[in-house]
Amino acid sequence: MLSPTLHPPTSGLGLVGRRAGGVGLGMAGETAEGPSLTSARLHPDYGGSPLWLPNRRVEWEEIRVSQLLRWRLEAWVNEALHHAGLVSTDGDFDAEGHELARLLSDELNWSVFYET
Repeated sequence: MLSPTLHPPTSGLGLVGRRAGGVGLGMAGETAEGPSLTSARLHPDYGGSPLWLPNRRVEWEEIRVSQLLRWRLEAWVNEALHHAGLVSTDGDFDAEGHELARLLSDELNWSVFYET
């Protein structure tokens, strides 16, 4: 199993961030036992990227996903930080969080869950 750190792109990595038109390589890796999944949580916190590994935040520059998903992620974080319930209900916000986690899981080939 991979450690909860990001791994630089190598020949052992696939182009996993490109399925939905994303740019760059995804950040999943492989071990001798076969493919492994990086586990991450989605939680808008402290004004930075909402994607967290067990030991640190994934910086915006490290999140290589499609432009549309990046835009949705940024809009969702903006809603959490600046509008807190003025634009959408808590239920709508949580539903978008779950959907973003699903989309991130697909594009990054990670296991991403939304933490309410």
